[in-house]
Order: sequence, then structure tokens, then C-alpha cells
Amino acid sequence: MADHTLRAFENELQELEQLIADLGHQALSGLDGALEALIHSEPAKARRVIENDARADALTTQIQNEVLRMTARWQPVAVDLRKILASERIGANLERVADHAKNIAKRSLLLDEPISESQAAMLRRLADYVRQQLARVLEARVAKDVKLAQDVWFGDSEADILHDDLFHYLLSEIREGRGSIVNGIHLLFVAKSLERIGDHATNIAEEIRFMVAGTIGEPRPHP
Repeated sequence: MADHTLRAFENELQELEQLIADLGHQALSGLDGALEALIHSEPAKARRVIENDARADALTTQIQNEVLRMTARWQPVAVDLRKILASERIGANLERVADHAKNIAKRSLLLDEPISESQAAMLRRLADYVRQQLARVLEARVAKDVKLAQDVWFGDSEADILHDDLFHYLLSEIREGRGSIVNGIHLLFVAKSLERIGDHATNIAEEIRFMVAGTIGEPRPHP
């Protein structure tokens, strides 16, 4: 590519990177707001999360359009093509994270009483871990850090354990008639949304490996 053409392409890649960063911030912010609304019984905050999800949808559409336009215009190859393809798939995963945050916010509005301290503590354990996973994989994306991305991938098993603990705890409460059955059912769905957010973090980790190293498939443990 001529110098001015290369600069134009790099500028467009940076703009695409910024769109992904904005969507990542939107996903994290939505998750934080939904959890606060759920744990502290704040319906106004839940409604803001639901309303703001339109921003995540708009960013996702913008990313998809940019990927199509850049692919057609520049016909990139090798690492540049991987960057563009991975950006679209990372955006799709972040959009699903935002959807799960919206679903958690919606569930918080359907509870018939505030959740108990024990429920809040177990939810927070899973939510804090999943949020950390998402934040770390977004950091790995910016730094193009394959090792950090793989650490997130391997860390998903801990999220599964925390989800199973929460799931069985909530199920035992429902079976034993402790607390609100309505709340218990909604919190089971919240737990599943949190577990799925962890899965999307690992999907993003896989895309980072593909983008940087061209590697597809499960990573191997570090020696």
C-alpha cells in the first residue's frame, strides 16, 4: 500500500477499535447497573439499563457496517483481515453481554420482595468473578495479550463452579419453601445470565487468539 493509503486504512482500524471499546464500556456499565438494581432494589436504575441497551444495539450495527465496508474497500489479508473479522465477532459477543445485563435488569423489576442477604452474597460472588473475567478479556483485546486472553479462557471453569453453587442453593430454597418462590425462579434465570456472560468472555478470548496468532481451537495450558 502507498503511505497515504496505509495511513487511511490504519485510521479506519483505529476507529473500529474505538467502536469495540465503546461497546465494551457499554456492556460493563450495563452489567454494573443491572446488578446494583437487583441487589439494592433500585427500579429506576434497572429501567435505565433497559433503556440504554439501545445504545449497545446501535454500536453493534455500526461495527457490522464498518466491517463490511472496510472488507469491501480494502480487501485486507492475513493479520489485517483477522483483526477485522475478529472485531465483528467480539462486537457480537459484547452485544449479547449487554442483552444479558438488560435481562437481569428486567428480572429485578419482577421480584416480589428484596432479595435476602444470603442470596445477594452468592450472586455477588458469581457476578464479581464474571465481571472481572470480562474486564480482563477487554484489557487483553486492547493489549493484544494472548496469554491474558488464555488465562480468561481457563478461568471459565471457576465461573461454572460458582454458578452451580448458586443454582443449587436457590433450588434448595425453592424446594424447602424458604423465601419467595417467585424471587427464587427469577434469580435462577439471573444466575444463568451471569454464567452466559462468562461464556461470552471466553468467546472473546478465543477471538483475541485468532486475531493475534491466527490460532483456532482450545488453548493449551501454560507450562
